[in-house]
Order: sequence, then structure tokens, then C-alpha cells
Amino acid sequence: MFKENEKDPVRAMAERVSLTNELIAQIPTVHSFYQIFDPRVEDALAFGLKGFTVSTRYTLQFPVGRTVEDLWKGLHYKTRNMVRTGQKFVTIQPLAPDEFNRFYDSNLEARSRKNIYGSQVMHRLVTEFTQRGAGYVLGAYNADGALVAAIGVAMDSHAAYYILSSRTQNAHGGAISVLVWEAIKNAAERNLTFDFDGIPNENTFKFLSGFRPTLKPRLVIERHSPIWSAAKAGRRLFRRGGSDWFVTTV
Repeated sequence: MFKENEKDPVRAMAERVSLTNELIAQIPTVHSFYQIFDPRVEDALAFGLKGFTVSTRYTLQFPVGRTVEDLWKGLHYKTRNMVRTGQKFVTIQPLAPDEFNRFYDSNLEARSRKNIYGSQVMHRLVTEFTQRGAGYVLGAYNADGALVAAIGVAMDSHAAYYILSSRTQNAHGGAISVLVWEAIKNAAERNLTFDFDGIPNENTFKFLSGFRPTLKPRLVIERHSPIWSAAKAGRRLFRRGGSDWFVTTV
């Protein structure tokens, strides 16, 4: 384990850069490398010195230490009312990963959209983090017992991460809000930070802001070959106005 030299900040920085350089040397040669750091990582100097582009993205979090009651009182009143109303129309239950994957794919198909992760990759991801006890999926069911919304949350020893969610087009407007609130409560009860894992677009930002989380910057490092950069530039010509960050069916 790397222990930083607290008495000599300059030496500590040099040691950190040296250690990071050893890790960088192990990165395989690829056309595109992209990595988002945890908000606790505040330094990407070594990557910048090695020719990587360093930029900033943002996420929203609830840090540990707040009670469920405090979190509830902290919600914007409109979001709190949306959760209350939604709870009258849906029941929350654990969901099997296979059922979640089928539900997610069917909602994408209904919207004539494709899974940007690739269905096989996402199916494997959801299956693995649920089977390994490193996350869970929850479903929201209406009064007829039909699944109308679902959420997937991954976890580590530090935080619970809002990975993805989906809902049917006729789901109650508060269904996702109820699921998100359940996930926030679950993290608080486990003494984990709850991390929304990014802000994909303005609409999602407005929705998530109602829960009153804390804004956190995340460093991003990337390096691309000329061939890859040209291919991406061409792709953007056909996808103007879209976001490269994330696609959800919320």
C-alpha cells in the first residue's frame, strides 16, 4: 500500500508521479483509452505528463453520515411529493437479473433505441454484480402486478452507484423517483456514499437535483490514436446534439 509522505509534500508528489508512471507503463497499446477516476482521486498529473488529455466530469453524491430522516427532509418538496405519490401506485421488490435485462431491452425496443453498452455486456454486468453480492436490482410493480420500472445499483466498500434504470412508457411519473429514493436509503443504512455516477444531460441533472445531492468533480484521462479520433469525428457528424456520456431510459 502506498503511504504518502505527509511531512514533505513535494517529495510526496514526486513519489506519487513515479508510482503512477509504473502503472501507466503497464497500459496496453490500444487505439482508445478512457478512464474516469473516483472523486477521491484529485491528481492526474502523471497522466498529463505522459501525453494523456486530462479533463473534468461531474457526479452527484450523498456522503456517509446522514440519517434517512435527514435525507428525507433534505429532498426538494416537489421530489418528496413525487416519491409519496409514487409509493401509492407502485410496490418495490427485488428483481432477478434476467428479468431486469429483458425489461431493459424491451423498453429500449419500444423507444426504437439501442443499448449503447451492448446487450450482452450489460447482461453480464448486471448478472455478475448481483450474483457476487456487489449490487442489486429493484423493480417497481403497479397495482396489476406488472413491472413498470427498474433500477440497477452496484456497490463496493466505499459507495453504492446508480448504474442504470428503465421504465415503461405508461409507468407512473413517480416510479423512478421511488426506486432512486429506495437506493439512497439502502446506501445510508449500509453506511455507504450514494453516487449517481455521472450527469449525462440537462434533463437528468434537473431530475436528480431534486434529491439535493452534493456536486463532485471527477477527473477523466484519455488518449486516442489518430485513426480512432478521425472515426469518432465522423460519427459525431451523424449524431449532432447527442451526449457521449450516457444513455438512459428514465
